[in-house]
Amino acid sequence: DLPYWKNSFVSTLNPEQRVKEAELMKQQSAFYGKYFAGPDAIASDPELADQARNRFGELPVAKLQQLSVIQRDYDELQQEIFAEMQKRGPGGFTADERKKLSLLQDELQRDFQQALTPEEYYEYQLRSSPTAQRLRSQLGLLKPTEAEYKALFALQSSVDEKYSMRFGSPDDTARQAYATAIKNLQPQIQAALGPDRYAD
Repeated sequence: DLPYWKNSFVSTLNPEQRVKEAELMKQQSAFYGKYFAGPDAIASDPELADQARNRFGELPVAKLQQLSVIQRDYDELQQEIFAEMQKRGPGGFTADERKKLSLLQDELQRDFQQALTPEEYYEYQLRSSPTAQRLRSQLGLLKPTEAEYKALFALQSSVDEKYSMRFGSPDDTARQAYATAIKNLQPQIQAALGPDRYAD
């Protein structure tokens, strides 16, 4: 019943409903992992194998299956933290939850690095790293070529590795430092793209 000028995405669920919603999301994630992203699904469905390659890189099925198991285990642990946040309602992650999520992400990357060659891991990062996800959301209208995307990825990742902004930052100073670093990156972006594409 909200009027059109007010935010319709604010949750109006009570605590009991939030608990039920969190459980449903957990079930949904498990269902998706089993039937659309799990090792058996990848092995039996060429289309799902192609989707996994789009996420992980041009790899044989056996390695795609291995990565899917690693990803599924991580997703289950992450989902538990998301569920706790959701049960509380609006307010975002606590500092402890952000720390746990960052540690999980670090462990996931270490596991992937152990499973992949350096070249394979780089291809994975181009597709599915936080930097890749951020870039794709920002560059939709630019429609970059693969060469442009890789050049921008290299520049963006150099900043992202220094200023970890995963899952939000509790520190205004850190956010400001990251914003300044991105601003200082602009001349290098312009040099990589050329003046016309940089204007685009």
